[in-house]
Amino acid sequence: MEHKSITPSPPATGCIEISKSTERGCIPRKTAECNRVTVRLVTCFLQSPTNWLCLITLILLPLAVFGQTMAFEFVWDDPWRFFENFNISQLSVSNISQAATTDMFMFVPYLIWYLLKMLGGGTYDPFYFHLFNLGIHISNGLLLFCFLFRMTRHKGAALFGTLLFLVHPLQTEAVCYVSNLGGLTGTFFGLILVNLLVKNTKASYVVALAVFIPAILSKPIMAGLPLTVFVIFFVVLCSGFKKSLIKTLPFVIILVPVLITTNLNQPDVAIQVQSPLWARPLIFMDAVNFYLLKVINPLTLAATYARKPHTLILEWWFFIEWVIPVLFGTAALLLRKKQPWFLTALTMIVAGFLPVSGLVIFGFQEWSTVADRYFYFSMAGISLFLSCMVRHINKQAVWSIPVLVIGLLALRTSLVQVPVWKTNLSLWDHCIAITQSEGRAYNNRGKELIEMGRLNEALNDLNKAVTLRPENEFARLNRGAVFHMQGKYDEAVQDYTEAIKINPQLAKAYFNRGTTHYALNKNVEALNDYNTLLSMQPAHAKGYNNRGNVLRRLKQFQSAITDFTTAIQLDPNFTPPFYNRAMTYLGILDFQNAITDLSRYVIANPNHEDSYIKRGGALLRLKRPKEALDDFNHALEINPNNPETKKKIQQILEMLEPKKSN
Repeated sequence: MEHKSITPSPPATGCIEISKSTERGCIPRKTAECNRVTVRLVTCFLQSPTNWLCLITLILLPLAVFGQTMAFEFVWDDPWRFFENFNISQLSVSNISQAATTDMFMFVPYLIWYLLKMLGGGTYDPFYFHLFNLGIHISNGLLLFCFLFRMTRHKGAALFGTLLFLVHPLQTEAVCYVSNLGGLTGTFFGLILVNLLVKNTKASYVVALAVFIPAILSKPIMAGLPLTVFVIFFVVLCSGFKKSLIKTLPFVIILVPVLITTNLNQPDVAIQVQSPLWARPLIFMDAVNFYLLKVINPLTLAATYARKPHTLILEWWFFIEWVIPVLFGTAALLLRKKQPWFLTALTMIVAGFLPVSGLVIFGFQEWSTVADRYFYFSMAGISLFLSCMVRHINKQAVWSIPVLVIGLLALRTSLVQVPVWKTNLSLWDHCIAITQSEGRAYNNRGKELIEMGRLNEALNDLNKAVTLRPENEFARLNRGAVFHMQGKYDEAVQDYTEAIKINPQLAKAYFNRGTTHYALNKNVEALNDYNTLLSMQPAHAKGYNNRGNVLRRLKQFQSAITDFTTAIQLDPNFTPPFYNRAMTYLGILDFQNAITDLSRYVIANPNHEDSYIKRGGALLRLKRPKEALDDFNHALEINPNNPETKKKIQQILEMLEPKKSN
């Protein structure tokens, strides 16, 4: 049964109007009336089978579009974040706070990642992470539908706006990129907040304040929310300018300490990327235009656009394009009384990416001043704008246009944009095809090709990355790794040294250069590199293991044993220190400890031939020939063509033969 109260005829004073007593399109201030309207709308909505179909569509369509992501890998920064960053790879309840504090105060994502790790049996399974991202995205759609339905009182318009939010290609990066969980959860709490505010009750205001805390602790990009709060009070709820400011002030008070702490923890690269103060408003205007263009034409989306401050100010159009957002803003201000939804939507759009709009310096600006994931919350503003526009459509036939738009966008997202994020290789292939001037894309693809063993292709990409941006320390780091694998040790050392000159705090460069120095038999240089590495990262298990190898080569056996033991204590699952410590024990004729370590090592590496040979030799020295024979036989099974093993077996059999005859 349909209820006329759900879809009334459009009011003359704006789409946000709830009842005839409302002035200037504002939501009524009386709490009781507001609650009665809310209950009536929700009750009527849930009684209609058509409305239930709307809710099912809001769940199934994004699931159909993004469901494929549950079979995707970790991409981009995900592997570093979950496997190489010690604070996260060893994530536990005790160090969640430490990890979040050093990473933009993202307490909420870190807590969720820890729970997902536990769900995966203590490991990082991409399935659970992608599933959770998709679940939050769908939840955000349901929250947005509630907000749009309340603002428009038109289920068709609310459904259109929400589906646009859920399936637009511009949303792909935010959903598929696991490391962007903070943007998704921040939007989740942000949408709860705006739904609470428009209820216009004291209780909902208090709860909204509480909800703002996890929103801002999800990701600093949500710092623009107080601007949305002010506009909702001033324009939507007609609270008056002074009263709106007073009601917004508590949100600002909560925000300030988080912003200060986040700014203090900005990476050094953010400080290096400087843009003139006079250019920052223009960079902001450029970002507005860029995102609006991508909403209209999402055919050339990429992980990064190489849209940097120093390149923007060289373009002539950069100095005139500001006219477009200024015109939009002026129109929204002039129409704020008759069409309050216009200013509300525009504010949500701008507030969503305000902290990363170029008005202030931020870390990713070294890559680009814009990124698809930054527009995730802002898309809710686009949805509000278009919902309020299409609600005036009265002819059934005209509604086929919005339906067609949603269908085409869903197909584009599902068939083209989402598969881009399946693997690192597909991601950077696509990015390079769109943005050929981005050196980091070549570096990232080169790194992926290294892991695939395609060294010549990787070297071509890394050469291109260094050419496009000579100061890219990571390109030099990765190219050094290729040179090392190809046996070109001098070239590798040169690249590692250049990387260190660019970034003296790049610990991995010291680790890699130490490894190459070791291969060149430059033990003192290798020792210096590992000493520097461990002074920077005292919990680096591989660093202790490698330094132990250098010390063993320098005949400093006790120091080597200490380093191997430290490596084992830091990471008991890292097995090479057991083997290396065993070799050190053999060097000082401590056969029993060598046997113990080799026994631990072969449990994790049952096909390591040399371990059985070495353990067999140690057992022989301890007069245990039968056990030694078992080890050499095991080694022969692994490598039947080793003549030394056959010879040793024969010798042991001859040793045992007299005992048999007796």
